[in-house]
Amino acid sequence: MTKSFGELFGDLIRERREAEGRSQKWLALEAFDDPEKVRRIGDLERGKIKNPHANTIAQIAKALGIENEVATLRKRVPLPGQKASDGVYAPCEPSSN
Repeated sequence: MTKSFGELFGDLIRERREAEGRSQKWLALEAFDDPEKVRRIGDLERGKIKNPHANTIAQIAKALGIENEVATLRKRVPLPGQKASDGVYAPCEPSSN
């Protein structure tokens, strides 16, 4: 079964965070300035959030310095409600049915 964007994003952030020897609490503080968001980090890393919010993605990517990797991932795997357009995913147009 193909992994969702959220599952792949979770794998990416866990791998990078662990490679840097950082804790989930560190990432919660760095990305959100809120240690209480540690549960959200854990949920993301375990793939429980299939469609993370764009702001969440951006804040975590910036905190870990993985903006380029996330951009590449977005090109490979569409978020729900997106379709491929010249290799870049763009929002789908509403159906007129």
